[in-house]
Amino acid sequence: GILFTNGDNDTFPLWYAQEVEGIRTDVRVVNLSYLGADWYIEQMQRRAYESAPLPISMTKDKYITGKRDINYVVERFNEYINLKDIIDWVASDDPRTKTLPNVSEKIDYLPSRKFILPVDSAKVLANGTVRPEMADRIVKELRWELEPGRRYLVKNHLMILDMLATYQWERPMYYAITVSNENYLNLDRYFQIHGLAYRIVPIESEGTMYGRGGIDTEIMYDNFVNTFRWGGVENPGVYIDENVNGMLLNFRNNFGRLALALINENKMDSAKIVLDKCLEVLPDTVLPYNIFSLSVIDGYLQLGDTTRADEISSILRENVYDDLEYYASLGAKYDNHLMYEKQVAFYVLDELRRQAYLNNPVSYTHLTLPTKRIV
Repeated sequence: GILFTNGDNDTFPLWYAQEVEGIRTDVRVVNLSYLGADWYIEQMQRRAYESAPLPISMTKDKYITGKRDINYVVERFNEYINLKDIIDWVASDDPRTKTLPNVSEKIDYLPSRKFILPVDSAKVLANGTVRPEMADRIVKELRWELEPGRRYLVKNHLMILDMLATYQWERPMYYAITVSNENYLNLDRYFQIHGLAYRIVPIESEGTMYGRGGIDTEIMYDNFVNTFRWGGVENPGVYIDENVNGMLLNFRNNFGRLALALINENKMDSAKIVLDKCLEVLPDTVLPYNIFSLSVIDGYLQLGDTTRADEISSILRENVYDDLEYYASLGAKYDNHLMYEKQVAFYVLDELRRQAYLNNPVSYTHLTLPTKRIV
């Protein structure tokens, strides 16, 4: 498989696991921050342990430093074009692929921002890219376009497109959920979350307010409930720094998202197990409830467990009040710097009011913000 990561904290632990512990050396971890460097691309084109070379079609003379560092997006054709043809165009040294009307210098550019990636439905079913139960959702081709404001692609993004055009659905291709969305190249409606990674699949999903793409609930449930080892993180004596805190918030959000997906599939017992597991390994005493707890509350409400939902809501509400009180104590000097945090806090309170109203319109008013605490 191929797994795209982005920074130190989502890459080095995986490299340690592979290089020292010998875990899953068949997976190629690709750090996108490095993928713009010719030496790293060349390294990725070599076999490493049980991992085959990355399916990059361009040879070193095409991506050496100074070549195709910036690739402009020029809509010479306002139509969807096979991604392989796009890559062949960019990789070509034919002067006709480098010239534009009224532009004196030669430039590297993509002639369209709209792409097509064909899908072999028999292959993706045979190799497990798509489970048989989802066969009716397979699309004939991935059809997407770059964001309207994107005017160029840097080399690492060009390499992603090259791999997509070349790999022929032979290997699983994933993005770690820690990768920033600018690296998605607007592909996220073809994402399917399996745990802490999105797999690119030939199934279109719009996503929800809690996350991108779709969910394979069978795989994700097994990962979260049976496979993942939590390392005692629920122990209040374990120190959690800022980076680990951010990773754990991703877990909490995905616990809730998985539970809601299971509820949507009418798998109520499984959803309850997932939510209870979330509270077991990520309690408020270790990771204070915050915006990422909203999906957990939503799940309990839909299951009819109002007692547990109210318990989490009450703690979350107090956490938000404490935050707002602290922001107010800093005075007007920091108002602008804390605008985002305040917006998030009020959003959480609005969501708690909404959830409470939908569950019990009579008693929802107890969520009114006590302004005397923060004014």
